[in-house]
Amino acid sequence: MANKKPVKKVSRKYDHRDVLLESIDKKFQLVLEGHEGLDKKIDDFRHETQSELKFIRFAQDVLKNEMGDFRTDIGILRTDVSDLKSSMNQIMEYLKRIDDEIQDLKRRLVGKADLERLGHLEQRVASVELAVKKFYGKNRN
Repeated sequence: MANKKPVKKVSRKYDHRDVLLESIDKKFQLVLEGHEGLDKKIDDFRHETQSELKFIRFAQDVLKNEMGDFRTDIGILRTDVSDLKSSMNQIMEYLKRIDDEIQDLKRRLVGKADLERLGHLEQRVASVELAVKKFYGKNRN
């Protein structure tokens, strides 16, 4: 019995190890395939993110330009509003001067009307005096 084939036992050990190694190799291949899939998804995500980031930067630049234009427009509007206020103040001063002149003319017209009345009254008084003189002149003789 000393002639037993020890090779078979060794062969069985190798067969069992080969099966284990193949199983490990298959599982490792699955892990590698999973990593390749994850790498592809990460790369896709990176490309999408980079594209979106480029778009965001572009939009940000456009907004910066528009904000600059907006600030310029606001500055122009402020200047225009200031000019309008100044013009309105000048108009109000001009209207006040016109109103003062109208009030002065009214005072003059009232005085002139009084002078016209006075002239009319003087004529009436003169005619009454004349009538009195005529009446007394006729009656004295």
